[in-house]
Amino acid sequence: MMNIVMDTNRTKDNEKARLDLAELCKRPDLHLRHVGDNCWSKPKAAYTLTSEQQQDVYKWVQQLRFPDGYASNLARCVSLSQGRFIGMKSHDCHIFMQCLLPTAFRELPTNIWKPLTELSQFFKDLCSTTLKVHDLEVMEQNIPIIFCKLERIFPPGFFNVMEYLPIHLAYEARVCGPVQYRWMYPFERVIGAFKRTVKNRARVEGLICEAFLAKETSSFVSFYFEPHILSRRTRVGRNDDGRDTIKASLSIFNRPSRKVEKAKDHWLDERDKAAAHLHILLNESKVQNQCNEIVDPGLQSLSWGPSNKATSYPIYKVNGYTFHTLARAKGKKTDNTGVYVKGDAGNGESDWFGLLEDILEIEYTGDDSNRVVLFKCQWYDPSRPNGTRIHNDYKITEVNHSKRYRHYDPFIVAQKAKQVYFLPYPGNCKSLWNVVVNTKPRGRIETNHVHVDEDEDENDVAYQVDESNPSRISNTEPPISLKSPFGEDRIVELSIGSSSGANKNEYDDVADFDDDIDF
Repeated sequence: MMNIVMDTNRTKDNEKARLDLAELCKRPDLHLRHVGDNCWSKPKAAYTLTSEQQQDVYKWVQQLRFPDGYASNLARCVSLSQGRFIGMKSHDCHIFMQCLLPTAFRELPTNIWKPLTELSQFFKDLCSTTLKVHDLEVMEQNIPIIFCKLERIFPPGFFNVMEYLPIHLAYEARVCGPVQYRWMYPFERVIGAFKRTVKNRARVEGLICEAFLAKETSSFVSFYFEPHILSRRTRVGRNDDGRDTIKASLSIFNRPSRKVEKAKDHWLDERDKAAAHLHILLNESKVQNQCNEIVDPGLQSLSWGPSNKATSYPIYKVNGYTFHTLARAKGKKTDNTGVYVKGDAGNGESDWFGLLEDILEIEYTGDDSNRVVLFKCQWYDPSRPNGTRIHNDYKITEVNHSKRYRHYDPFIVAQKAKQVYFLPYPGNCKSLWNVVVNTKPRGRIETNHVHVDEDEDENDVAYQVDESNPSRISNTEPPISLKSPFGEDRIVELSIGSSSGANKNEYDDVADFDDDIDF
């Protein structure tokens, strides 16, 4: 699909596929036209991007920055000189299909962009951590309609057995359960780690077995070590937030987290001090209970107000995420500055999105544990539809990055923050809008709201959404014009005598999942 849309030299929309159109399909706008001796004019199809749009997509991928541990560095998979994607791993394709495809190909005509987005949403829902039988039944009904729409767009040479495989995936998930218990990412990750230990390529299998036995032996022996001795079993996780290590009289002070890097003193002005103190009071349940008497030492500390001196941190680990301030994120390959706070409405209408400006630890008098960590954020305008909008059909959330929240309310309790990242559109397409993509905590499995930390090197899941939310797809579509309005016809040399076997494509071979995939 990417080869066809990006119009690379490995596209299945080649000259032989266009000859098939004349025999199998009623698409006269895309038929080859004879213009001379063995020369034919190949019309530009509407489902392919122009040369300028292709360069915009390549540059866009080069500039993408994801949160820590979310995906690999896709910038290394782009070759601007060759005009192609190179060396993409299976998980890179997973991320592109589920998260990036609707944004990357937004400049396609709407009647072509919609089926591609529906296919992306299908895989996104299929890979959710929670699947409902009713949702899977809806997905089983949707996927044939999606492929019927794609058949109206792409040439017959595009479709083979592998392209039709997704029709069976929803039924398979309904019978076998969620895909994270059956996919190959954990095994590929472990095998990749063992392959990197190989030094003698003449004895690959033996060295992999040796590395596996060494790992199993060290893990078994670690059970006999004292708890304070660091080992593979007892080491602190990458995004460990020190859960259950803080005990305080008030819940607002009992918030597990972990600071990283050197702290700096930060003096609060009166405006920030008042806003921070008000937010802390509103998030303490004992303060909201008017029957309480101020006998609790924690309540007394709150009543006296915070100190003018706070502590600022550039990195903070909480809720399984790693957050960076805007200043810390400059020049980095990853972007951990996106913040999301779920609203009270529950339907996304009151959600808040912003950028992390500073991480402040507010101090109160009394016990040394009377501290609260707040995120100071630059909030995007939440008003609908000028500041934030949600696509009616596909629930794609967009924020206007040129507009900010008008009122001064920058603080949130760090433990309420979730992480997102913002995708700009390629080129000048919707230049004022960014797409919001939610992320999941690294190395943490959420089961019935109970967090279970796992060994992130082996059991960390790939990108997934919490719960599937498919909707029925309309099967009534207007006629599609497949002739590109840009009129970039290409002159090709073709001998009609060589058209036998036009249905066969030299790139029909399926790449092995262990190999790098080039587009």
